[in-house]
Amino acid sequence: AAIDAAKQRAGEQGRRVLVIWAADPQAEFTGYFVDLMRLVDMQRLLGLDFDTVWAETGKPAHGAANRAIAKTFGAELRGDEQDPWLTVLDPAGKVVASKNGAELIDDVRKRAYSIIKAEDFLRPLVAKPPAAQDILDGALAKAKESKRFVLLSFGEFGDVWSPKFKGWLAQPEVVASLGKYAVVTHIELRRDVGAIDLLEKLGGVKVQSLPWFVLVGSDGKPIATSQTEKMPNIGFPTDDGEVGEFLGMLKKAAPGMTEEDSRAIRQSLVEHRTRKG
Repeated sequence: AAIDAAKQRAGEQGRRVLVIWAADPQAEFTGYFVDLMRLVDMQRLLGLDFDTVWAETGKPAHGAANRAIAKTFGAELRGDEQDPWLTVLDPAGKVVASKNGAELIDDVRKRAYSIIKAEDFLRPLVAKPPAAQDILDGALAKAKESKRFVLLSFGEFGDVWSPKFKGWLAQPEVVASLGKYAVVTHIELRRDVGAIDLLEKLGGVKVQSLPWFVLVGSDGKPIATSQTEKMPNIGFPTDDGEVGEFLGMLKKAAPGMTEEDSRAIRQSLVEHRTRKG
């Protein structure tokens, strides 16, 4: 299920899927690979160009099932491997490349993985960056078909609030309440071709912070933006004033939004704020 979800996201964002078949990330040897993934350069590479899935293959009950799935992708796992196995998929689920993590061990530091070897493997597999306008056009086609609007957010890898907003929008209760009215999609300013031009075209002039987002009608015309000449950017709505502004934007884009759905969105924002506080 996680791989299927990653394939869908990758297709929408012009990325590829990286599946890491490995034991519990808390296990001693597997922890060395986690250390590699936490390096800044790896975080940037994975964050911009791959949708990553960690598939547990160790002792837990689902490990055997995951090993069976791995086999369908050509990864022959027994369950007692110390090194992870990496599989790169395209959005259709076709295997682009596969590698045993043992091949990524540093030649000098025998208990560490080499970032140079990892980058040499992954960088040639990066998909061609998508055009920001194409991402919007795809969302608009869905919106027109389902009589919804598009919530288009612009973020940047390395920014603190962009992934938080993106993560909140993916929460099940938000998808259930907001998804009736909006097609949610995202633009990566550091990667997607023409991202800055599209941001400015949709009203993002002198943007003060990120994420910046705009609600676009199925006709392609902006309905409301998170920042105006009279209002600073609300970004990820956290305080009561920002939450109120956000709900007002949604009501403007979807006049038929029910009070029940509006309350659910407000409640989710409040609860998320409390958890993050």
